Amino acid sequence: MIILIFTMISLLLGGLLLGLAIYPSVLLLAPLAQQGPLGLSMALGMGYFLSGAALLFWCAVFHHLLFMHLKPGRHKLTSLQAFRWASASSLYMLVKFTVGDFFMITPLGALYLKVLGAKIGKNVMINSKYLHDHGLLEIGEGTLIGGDAVLSAHVAEGGHLVLAPIKLGSNVLISQKAVLMPGVEVGDNSIVAAGAIVLKDTKIPANEVWGGVPARFLKARTPK
Repeated sequence: MIILIFTMISLLLGGLLLGLAIYPSVLLLAPLAQQGPLGLSMALGMGYFLSGAALLFWCAVFHHLLFMHLKPGRHKLTSLQAFRWASASSLYMLVKFTVGDFFMITPLGALYLKVLGAKIGKNVMINSKYLHDHGLLEIGEGTLIGGDAVLSAHVAEGGHLVLAPIKLGSNVLISQKAVLMPGVEVGDNSIVAAGAIVLKDTKIPANEVWGGVPARFLKARTPK
């Protein structure tokens, strides 16, 4: 019953946010849409991106209004903190599956992550929409996160939700489709190879290359 109620609330909130996001496009582009098929086509195309930017804004606003901030630790799945995590995740799913492919790899996407609590240094490049639990992410200067890499600071264990920060140092490379689990730390100038799975609470020292499933030390790397 609780799951059903949460699902209904999430759907209603999602509909509200999508409506708020679409409204500026309808308001600004309605005159263009009335100029025949070409005008309608242009309005729909531009409206998609305008609505996407507005959706990032409204999701960030509601994240703070509804106190969806995450607290590291081990929480029962029926706890208030677990409910906050589920609510925050549902908001990000709305972004991820509508405009995530376009916006989360842009500076606007990085700004969205910062507003939600992520600590992101200068000259960071993020080429993935699969960064979750944003308030528990720390990414150092000059770090590159490759295509479809996953940073997930949560895991379910024995009826509990475990939340632990993921910390990346400066000039780190997280390669394509690598997976980092809760509590992972990667030192400065280190590399996680493509497709690697870094298990929970793994600490990768500076200037090392790790890869494999599960990820393990492969070789040292010359410091920059």
